Amino acid sequence: LFLADLEGRMEGAVDEIVRYASPVIFMRRTLTQDFTLNGQDYRAGDKAVLYYASGNRDEAVFADPFVFDIGRSARPGAPKHVGFGAGQHVCLGQRLAELQLRVAFEELLARLPGLRLAEPPRYRDTFHFHGLEALRVEWR
Repeated sequence: LFLADLEGRMEGAVDEIVRYASPVIFMRRTLTQDFTLNGQDYRAGDKAVLYYASGNRDEAVFADPFVFDIGRSARPGAPKHVGFGAGQHVCLGQRLAELQLRVAFEELLARLPGLRLAEPPRYRDTFHFHGLEALRVEWR
């Protein structure tokens, strides 16, 4: 699907890659004031953790959230993903990372059109960041 219309599906593919494989696993913050969320009281000084994969699999926001779909559209008014945070806490490098993904696909696929996975990817065993340890490919 992606290769059939690389230019037309690039933005959706990049967004879906980030949504599905969030680069940051979690972020912890210390609350600065008391507040209530969904009937649960929280106090200043409490620790709160945001799990990005959980936000990116929110069934209230994404239809079939466990399916990888480069044609996906977020529900109206919802973010396309929270893979780089959101609002005032969005990563300053988000646009650069999205550009790097786009350029990587454009260049790899233009120069090595027969590039295919040689074996399943191996992921890094880390607690905070999601990423690859090895991605073995073959070129025909």
